[in-house]
Amino acid sequence: MILLKINSENEQENLRVGIALPGVIDSKNKKIIEHGAIIDDGLDIVKYLGDHLKCKNIIIENDAKAPAYGEIIFGDHENVNNLVYLSIGTGLGCGIIIDRKIMKSKTHKIGELGKQFSNINKSKNDLVVALETAMGGML
Repeated sequence: MILLKINSENEQENLRVGIALPGVIDSKNKKIIEHGAIIDDGLDIVKYLGDHLKCKNIIIENDAKAPAYGEIIFGDHENVNNLVYLSIGTGLGCGIIIDRKIMKSKTHKIGELGKQFSNINKSKNDLVVALETAMGGML
């Protein structure tokens, strides 16, 4: 549910929406590459929200990278240029900030710790699973 009160057309025109989503996100092209807790990889979240909110200014980012960037920009860190933000929630991820910029990669998977594969369960058959799946089974 989205609750939003817009008092005038001018407010509607200037509306900006930022969304932090779990999973592998291509923020430049505004696409969900691999889902986290959202099942529908094909969902065009920007079009969906743009249509419903009548908003053209929508940005999306990964749910670990967005708070990392927010912390470096709005936190009390005048002399901090590099930061790692660990997110344990819908998955296991981190936002990495170098020189006050979000680290990006061609695959958009930088910081997706939970997507790394491991045999953390040390089973006899060497079953390899995603790290966040193995950790969830251990809890």
